[in-house]
Amino acid sequence: MMEPGAVRADGSRIRVALAVMGLLAVIAPPAAHAYIDPMSGSIVFQVVVAGILGALLTIRRWWDSAVRLVRGVWARVAGR
Repeated sequence: MMEPGAVRADGSRIRVALAVMGLLAVIAPPAAHAYIDPMSGSIVFQVVVAGILGALLTIRRWWDSAVRLVRGVWARVAGR
């Protein structure tokens, strides 16, 4: 049995300490007094619009592929 303050050979206490410090760094970041220029809003808008259009295009391509697959299977079944 190990003593309460003993360090294990696998370094699990170090991993736990690093995980706790990382979690604290994410939860409580320091205050950032940053300047956001006026163009940032339009860039964010462009990114959002591009993401939406990209998602719609991807969905359309997947839908076309699914329809083509179903039509091909249906043609084989109906051809028998």
